[in-house]
Amino acid sequence: MLFRFAPFCRLLAVGVFLLLPHAAFAADIRPNCNLRILKLSSQQMSEMQGLRKRYKSALGRISRDSRHNHQVPLVPLFEKNTFDVHHAQRIAQARYETDIQNTVAELQFYHEFFQLLNPEQQAIWLKLCLQP
Repeated sequence: MLFRFAPFCRLLAVGVFLLLPHAAFAADIRPNCNLRILKLSSQQMSEMQGLRKRYKSALGRISRDSRHNHQVPLVPLFEKNTFDVHHAQRIAQARYETDIQNTVAELQFYHEFFQLLNPEQQAIWLKLCLQP
């Protein structure tokens, strides 16, 4: 019965988030920023292209691995006379493991990107991309 309300809960959470002032929250890890304001050098642009390639490669690897490694069968959960919370938790963990790995890869990308910026660019990025 709880699962029928899950889409509504997500919609409500998104609506509440849109009403809040935009700050750098853990749930909002994608900075909305035009990188042109940073005036990246040609070397930085080249390094950025390398970062993007590694990030796309990591996402592909995560996707391939998730198809093979995170299968938890549903049938045993329903066949039992009582609800098995531990089995349900394994299903939930398997379901979101790929999202977690993708988020970690994305955070690593942004961290590496931030490290290739000079101190002035870092200050601009933090002020304009992560602050309200």
